[in-house]
Amino acid sequence: MELDARTWPGLASSMLLSAPWKKEDCDAYRARGGYAHGMARNGERDLLRILRDAGLRGRGGAAFPTATKLEAVVKAASHTRPYVVANGGEGEPFSFKDRYLMRYRPHMVLDGLTACADFLDAERAFVFTCDELAAESMREALREREPRVPVFVHLSEHAYVAGEESAVVDRLSGGLGLPTDKPPRPFEHGVHGRPTAVLNVDTLAQVALLTSASEDSSQQASFLASVASITGRPTLYELPAGLSLQELAEDFGGDRSAFTATVIGGFFGGLVPGTSDFVLDFAPDPRSDTAIGCASFYFVDRDLDCPIGVAADIGLYLSRRNARQCGPCVRGTSSAAKALQSITRGAFTDATLDDLARWSTILPGRGACGVPDGLARLLRCLLADFTAELHEHARRPCPRCEDLRTSGRREARFHIPV
Repeated sequence: MELDARTWPGLASSMLLSAPWKKEDCDAYRARGGYAHGMARNGERDLLRILRDAGLRGRGGAAFPTATKLEAVVKAASHTRPYVVANGGEGEPFSFKDRYLMRYRPHMVLDGLTACADFLDAERAFVFTCDELAAESMREALREREPRVPVFVHLSEHAYVAGEESAVVDRLSGGLGLPTDKPPRPFEHGVHGRPTAVLNVDTLAQVALLTSASEDSSQQASFLASVASITGRPTLYELPAGLSLQELAEDFGGDRSAFTATVIGGFFGGLVPGTSDFVLDFAPDPRSDTAIGCASFYFVDRDLDCPIGVAADIGLYLSRRNARQCGPCVRGTSSAAKALQSITRGAFTDATLDDLARWSTILPGRGACGVPDGLARLLRCLLADFTAELHEHARRPCPRCEDLRTSGRREARFHIPV
């Protein structure tokens, strides 16, 4: 099944453009205002001011303010020159926007990376990816335009936690690529001990847009989103900020009532009911326990899929794909995954509900990365919004869960061809 690419109606595209699957070379990128930055720290075009005014937050999952991260590196690197990393690890199964950017819009990524490197006076920069096509595309872009700062492309083995920022730092420093305890964070002690700014490639593409010679402050801000379901054609969207989840569901599936739930932001953002009024915005909402994360959306089909089954399979995935290095995470994800799998087979009691509630509160913060936190958020979402479905599974085995187990589509939902 091939990917589709779609710009929201009425939105002026700045990333997918008119030919989404045509790779943009250096000349074409420069023709639309690329590589126009000159980022002195206190000059007229101060990068921190530009990023703060735009309210840019990281697009890799945490939505941390980008200007704040760069400022932290500046302070930590007062006696040494820092490093900058374009993080394209993209381990989330439902996300494919970062690979798209590196494969088809490599100069946007390189432009944002060099803008940050110039601003920080970085000694070197890295592009980190687990995708061979993305790595070759970025190398070709570097051959077309060699930046002032040396840029090294690192192709790593694919793993779910490979793109976690401390795992990226560990791999680039010669380690196994495993998440490490915090503190210190990469801005304090990063690649080879240097203060390091680790920035998602989509974040860097946004930096490039904001510093472009053609940047129009009146143009509506947009972002890339990866959208999929068990039957729908996976689609890379360019969307306007502030769009509702309901509007996206209707455009993707033709009928918003066709979906009973949505997995938001990869396996870390949470699970919301089909009737959710969630707004697609990177600014955290203190009233909500869900987050846009990496802007991936998996819609749960009413007829062929099941929110409890999806949650159970995410739990199983996390229990099998974690780094296997933090005891509380290994034991907690395994126990929760077994409980969730048993629910899909009709084995559900009040004690199971108590166990889910307990794990939802004790797992956060129990690992070097966010895997236990993501699973805990998923459990909280189940307990808050899907108790009726949980009890329905207790009354009788779910035919949709059983069909997915026997058909082989259960695992296929986590393997989107890119």
